[in-house]
This record gives sequence, C-alpha cells and structure tokens, in this order.
Amino acid sequence: MKLKPRQITVELWEQTEKLLDRWFAEGHTRSSVLPFRESEFPEDAALRAATLYKRGARGIRDLDSHKETLLNELRANDYTSQILSRSSWQQFLDNDFSSLLDTNSSTFIIDRRVAELHPDIVSSLSLSTHGRRFLLVDCNEQNKNLQTALSLLRQIDFRCAKIVAVGGGICCDMAGFVGGLLDAEIVMVPTTLLAAVDAGIGGKTGVNHAIAGKNQIGLFASIKAVVLISDLFKTLTPELVQEGLGEIIKHSWLAGKFENWKSAIDKLLEEPVTKTFSDPDVVQLMEENINFKSTVVQADPREKNIRVMLNLAHTVAHLLESLTLEISKNEAQQFIPSHGQAVSLGLWSLLESGLLHNPPDGLKPLLQRVIQAAGLDFPICPITGFRGHAMQILIQDKKNTQQNAGIGEQRVRCVLPNYGCLATIPHSLGIESFVSANTAELLPDELIDHLLGTGLFT
Repeated sequence: MKLKPRQITVELWEQTEKLLDRWFAEGHTRSSVLPFRESEFPEDAALRAATLYKRGARGIRDLDSHKETLLNELRANDYTSQILSRSSWQQFLDNDFSSLLDTNSSTFIIDRRVAELHPDIVSSLSLSTHGRRFLLVDCNEQNKNLQTALSLLRQIDFRCAKIVAVGGGICCDMAGFVGGLLDAEIVMVPTTLLAAVDAGIGGKTGVNHAIAGKNQIGLFASIKAVVLISDLFKTLTPELVQEGLGEIIKHSWLAGKFENWKSAIDKLLEEPVTKTFSDPDVVQLMEENINFKSTVVQADPREKNIRVMLNLAHTVAHLLESLTLEISKNEAQQFIPSHGQAVSLGLWSLLESGLLHNPPDGLKPLLQRVIQAAGLDFPICPITGFRGHAMQILIQDKKNTQQNAGIGEQRVRCVLPNYGCLATIPHSLGIESFVSANTAELLPDELIDHLLGTGLFT
C-alpha cells in the first residue's frame, strides 16, 4: 500500500494518530489483527495506521462485522544498498551527482548540529542551481516523533523523488521514515560511527511514540546508497565514537568476529579521531560491519526470522531509553542514555546476568572499558517505583509476536544468541529451529529481576 501522504487531509492524519494511540494503549502486538470501528474511522486511516504500527501489523478487523482485512504487502524493495567511500563532502557532490543526485527534486534532511560543524554542506547546497533543497532539523529523541515527520512532509515539494539524510542515527531514522512515506529513493550520509554501522543500513525506519516508546511507529524502506565521508567523522567527540562501539561489539558477537576486530576497536577507543578514521584497520572494520548487517538484511528484509538477531541487547536498551525518558519528565536530573550507550549497557547486563553465555576472552572487559570511557555510573535509573511502566514498555517491544494477552500473561521475546550464530547465514529450511534456539520467552517480571541483579537498576 502506497501511503501518498499529501493526498490526505490533516483530519485523516489526526484519525490515524488516534488509532495508533488506541492500539498502543490496548497492548496489541505486531502479529495482531487490529480492531477498528468503521463508523469512527475511515478505512484509509485504519490501513495507514496498521502499516505504521510497529512497522506493519498483520491486518485490521471491523469490530461490528468481525470481518478481517489483511494488509497488502508493500511493494517489493531491493534491500541491497550501494556502499560508497568519499574523502570530503565536495567529492561526494562532484562524483555522485549523476548517479545519485541527478534530479530536480532532491531534498536533503540535515542534522542542524552537523550543519554547524560543517558549514560547507549548507553553503554548497545554497549555491546549487540544480534544485537541491535542504531542511535543517534538531535531531534528538524528544523531536523524533510523528509530528516532526509530518512537519517535514509539509515542507517537501510534492515532486520530490530523492531524500538524502545527512546526520546521525536519529536523522537517518526520521529522514528514512519520511522517504518511506513519500515512496522516494533514500540516500544515507551517516555522520556518526553508530549511524554508519547501524542506523544507515537496512531500511528499518521509525519514530517514537510518547507512551509506547522507541521506534514504535515506522516503515521498512529501501536505502539506495550509504555514503561514508571521512571528513565528517573527524569532528566526532570521543563520546560519539564510544556510542558506536556497542553496535560493533554486538555485531562481533553475532558474526563470531570479536578476535578479528578487537585491535581496530582498541584504536577507536585510544586514538584521536583525526587519525582514527584514516586508519586502514578502522576503515576495514566499518566496511565489514556494514557488509555483515547488509547480508543479514538481504536474507530477511522484513525481520521475520534471522534479522531478529540484530536486536541483541535492544530489549534492555529500549527499556533504558524509554524508562529514563519517562522519569525525566518529573525528575529534571535523570540521566537519559543515548541509543549507543544503551546498547552497550544492554549487552553488558545480559552478560552480567548470565542470560548470555560463553563470551570470548576479552569481550566483557572491553565492553566495560567502553562503558567506563563514557563515564556511565551505576545504577542508571530506578525501576522499583516504575515497575508497572517498565512492564508495559517490555510488552510493547516490537519483537513480541504473541496475540493479545493480559499484562500478567504476555511474555517478552528476548534475543539471546550463541556466539557466532550468524557466522554462516542459516538455510531457510532450518530457520525456525535456529530462531527458537537463539531467543527466549520471558515474563516481564522475570526479565526485570534478572536486570536488578546486575546493578543496572535500583
């Protein structure tokens, strides 16, 4: 189903949002056939909401007639992204105009902080005579929502055929989501290590929901190209480099590559960024991470089986992000971890609790170094007084596949893979048993008790 966002009214978007809010409040899962009353909401709003709900629920049902309508699959996408390496922004414009940007309807969505650090980006686009428009966005978790996405849509020319995202993970997520809504080609220019090895790859786009938490509204979109521009990484702070290491260590666990990648990870921790991102070992590390994730995505673009493994540590990470964000509304001093920090903390907690077994020598100490280098102090946040809210966050996790169940009955699907489980992509005939062997169904209370034992929460 093509969404055609400009062909609907503000009222229809409002109806879509109301349906999303209702379904989140009712606790539906990704596999739910979602209920709606045709008398309250038109079919267009219901179809749109079901497409965006957890990146696509199974279908919708009219409560009056109990007639089930399964959603049409989105058009088939090619999930093989072109990977390009360039030394400078100008080289990117000079070399790739004809192949990637040769259109009078390209729109650049640029993180405002990146534009401040690299003024040549805006100046080059301001002087352009080729119709390349740009929008500056304040990219933070508070702005990563459906309202910001709709604001961007209203500013983009209806003829836009290409969206170019220039920024970190939040920018890539939001721009990819907008591009998916427009059915436009998407080019990612990640400017952080985390975005380069994770958010810019694979077409999973999303924005946050105020109650349900991280990336609960989204689409799968095709990414035409990922462009690595070395100059853009040289303004990264050590903290931003550390944020990308959690995903790299996670990939090393899944691919069975920790021993091979450890020396390059050490360089990212120890050397200045002006030197690091020109180092051949670091460049190879980034390229191998991109290729690894791209291979997994190509094998399972809609996250129906093996791609679920890429969510290792993300159940805990999203719990940390959503819970600290909620607590901060009433407690101004509450620390909110970034996504990269939360992944490192989530991976560490799974190892510390014993839910992940048999790490290779040196992995856990290196992960502890990453956490210490980021200056993260334990406990990160309280959970005892917010246990009900934490349970609701866990139940809303997108990996959960159960049909509707009471809060005391529904389990959390936790990714707990063996080391090196994706060193070889499993054959399709054995995928069901592979996924079963590398995941666990835990009660929310049970998972919270495991986490309390790690010192991550109080």
